[in-house]
Amino acid sequence: MKIVYTIGNLNILGGIEKATIVKANELVKRGHKVSIIVRDEYSPNKFTTSSLHPDIEVLSYKQSSQTFGFPLSPSWLKHKWQQIKKFKKFISLLQPDIIVSCGNADLLPLLFTRFGKTKVIVETHHSLIEIKGITYWGLFSWLNIVLAYFFIYRIISPKVDCYTLLTQEDVDYFPGNKKKVKVIPNPITIIPIASNLTHKIIISAERLFWHKHLPTSIRAMRIVADKHSDWELHIYGSGPEENNLRTLIGELHLENNVILKGLTTQITEVMSQASIFAKASPIEGFSLATCEAMACGLPVVVCTNAGTRSLFGKEKIGYLFENDDYEEMAAHLCRLIEDEDLRRTLGNNAARRSQVFNLQHIIDLNENLYTELISR
Repeated sequence: MKIVYTIGNLNILGGIEKATIVKANELVKRGHKVSIIVRDEYSPNKFTTSSLHPDIEVLSYKQSSQTFGFPLSPSWLKHKWQQIKKFKKFISLLQPDIIVSCGNADLLPLLFTRFGKTKVIVETHHSLIEIKGITYWGLFSWLNIVLAYFFIYRIISPKVDCYTLLTQEDVDYFPGNKKKVKVIPNPITIIPIASNLTHKIIISAERLFWHKHLPTSIRAMRIVADKHSDWELHIYGSGPEENNLRTLIGELHLENNVILKGLTTQITEVMSQASIFAKASPIEGFSLATCEAMACGLPVVVCTNAGTRSLFGKEKIGYLFENDDYEEMAAHLCRLIEDEDLRRTLGNNAARRSQVFNLQHIIDLNENLYTELISR
């Protein structure tokens, strides 16, 4: 079958991008023709998550979301009109059986394009529960998300054949036609290397954005360092909050215990050199980084949300804590630091649990869905 994925950017290290690349690569290996439409300008030589299969064609709008301006502004309308024209041209050229919008990309062009027999899937990579309880920048931020959700799940719904959600919990919060919903989690995108859990390193991997609540992890580390000064928190990722995080690290005198490591393409290797995975983000659609840490045999200490709760099975794999409760987070970290047997037990459980999200199984689920939709 001919499959087209649409996405905002491929040259970053986000979970959406990693999941899309590995799915596209695997589907090509299974004999399908896969193309990717990218909003931002794409360069295979720039820093990216992993290499694309050479048989995958990438078509780019050669735009940048940073230049769009506010929604409905003249600049925004100009960019969207250009997108609609290019999208129609790309679809006419590719003639796909399936179009998959990843991370809500190309939703406006979807509305204004006739597809014939082509089936349309919208992948939701963000928790639908996040609209309740999220801290917004203000009324505009809240209104922007509400209107975006209304557009995605109501306005364009007639054009969409299936919405895929990452967790079963999200189904209860889905605001549209639940008959169009399918739950398919993201796959593990790495070949795991098992940690021996002896290194005195706690690892976190995520973009350095305000909504990831990294100050909670840093404040928890202040408590941990008072009891276990030889343990370190290594944070991998980049983003606009880097300077603020460095300032907080300095204020808490944690220069020797919290290290911002920047971006890495060797996430498997660095996870295998850690003993605990920690994450304070209260908003996760799935938390691919947590799942990949589990695959490397790390026990996890993560903020409770739909994404992280979906990773916990019957066996205990770590600990959940409430949003911004750095004292509870620190207590869980200390418990794992002080009890190596517990660390190993939970790490082994985590590795077993991660197999539910192995690549071949998740690709089977996607491939079966595509085949079912085409046959309708």
